[in-house]
Amino acid sequence: MTAYQNTNVRVTEDYVILHRKLAKEFRNKEISREEFYIYVWLKINANPYAISITSSSNLNDDLFYGKKTVNYINKLLLSLKKKEYIYYEDQSGRRGTFEVKLGDFLLPTKILTDLKNKGKNSEDVVSQSLVLDSQRTEEVTSIKNQLISQFSSDAQVRGSNNDTNNNKNNNKNRSKIVSSKEVIRTDLFKPKDNDEFLCKKINMELGDSNMRYILSIKSRYGISTVEQSFNSYKERINPSIKDKPAFFNFITQEVIKNTQ
Repeated sequence: MTAYQNTNVRVTEDYVILHRKLAKEFRNKEISREEFYIYVWLKINANPYAISITSSSNLNDDLFYGKKTVNYINKLLLSLKKKEYIYYEDQSGRRGTFEVKLGDFLLPTKILTDLKNKGKNSEDVVSQSLVLDSQRTEEVTSIKNQLISQFSSDAQVRGSNNDTNNNKNNNKNRSKIVSSKEVIRTDLFKPKDNDEFLCKKINMELGDSNMRYILSIKSRYGISTVEQSFNSYKERINPSIKDKPAFFNFITQEVIKNTQ
């Protein structure tokens, strides 16, 4: 049996498609080496809606080990924008992270984004931005509603991954708490182990006053799923996202989907 016939290989959807023409454009020097690095990096770090959250300083640190200047990174980004590989709003006088929209990106709808012939003032760019933002909002809302429905049920959820004779009753009681419809206040929650301490710490940073959801995720999928989701959350959060708990929930469902 060859490696390609190995039925034990697990395929996930966490892949990004790159056009073969990109290699041709690179060989023909239509895109510089540094621009190539940035474009591919933005693409593999983008969300499913062709949007990557980044900053010039982050790109400098991640790709060039901080050896370039922010002005130089800005010039590379502007060049990519003029060549219509990416699109972003004017950042004059602004600092911090910002959204970069990517061309030739396969959306969940199986449609490729197209930035060709779209200038800064183009209605098409605005329209595309609104469509993408609307899709993101609708999906987050949908997932949030599903979560509310799922975790409002009376089905018991294990409160711990480890049962012993000494803590059996404690886990049984904790399961009832996690599965109940009552709010488990974050500020009053007393962690019984390091995993629950981490969950409370994350909830406090999210500003989520109810521990029930994050405890349920830990119990069903393990603390590693919670940690992976929070790490992805920290990489993708930006000032435009107002409902942090809902955004974290959305990312958590992505992580669960990609690991099952």
